[in-house]
Amino acid sequence: MTEDLVEELKKAVTFGDEDKARTIAQTIVDTGLDVSQVVEDLSATMRDVGTKFQRCEIFLSGLMLSAEAMKTSMSILQPILATKKSSSHHHGKVVLGTVQGDIHDIGKNIVSALLTAGGFEVFDIGVDAPASRFIEKAKEAHADIIAASALMTTTIAYEEEIIKLLKAMGIRDSFKVLIGGGAVTVHDAERMGADGFAEDAPTGVQEAERIIRTR
Repeated sequence: MTEDLVEELKKAVTFGDEDKARTIAQTIVDTGLDVSQVVEDLSATMRDVGTKFQRCEIFLSGLMLSAEAMKTSMSILQPILATKKSSSHHHGKVVLGTVQGDIHDIGKNIVSALLTAGGFEVFDIGVDAPASRFIEKAKEAHADIIAASALMTTTIAYEEEIIKLLKAMGIRDSFKVLIGGGAVTVHDAERMGADGFAEDAPTGVQEAERIIRTR
């Protein structure tokens, strides 16, 4: 029965059935199953969905639906997970957002879900966020990483602005900066002096884990 519930939830996320995902996730919570293992399974499922999108096996609409189903599932599972893990068990704290002038949030939301599933404490500041907002939240949350996404070439400069502002404030060494998004390349990251670069959501989680290990 337990395995059936988890498999059904994974299918609901894979096929982007948000209503079914919500119902099954709540059933999992109500029956007292190991939420941490369920979250790990969902994380792997979402990575598979991302891989299928990269291989053009599914359309963007399918990726969006899966991301929403994943987000809905996590909204139910994560509070239970949080009550069972002390803050010391988190891999680290990440302030995440889409930079100023950019309102795309699909990739950001997937990264947020995967980071949360991976044991990070995520502070999502949303879209169209100025550099000062990233830094204010990072200071407030005592974050380890500032993760910024830019989906348009015209907004890449606002990722760099975060690093410039950190330097101007004399606190560049206080936070690691991870950048990504469809418009960004590894060369952009190197030019800016970012601490990490992610071309997709799964890589974003891997980079965050690497940064925490080497911090």
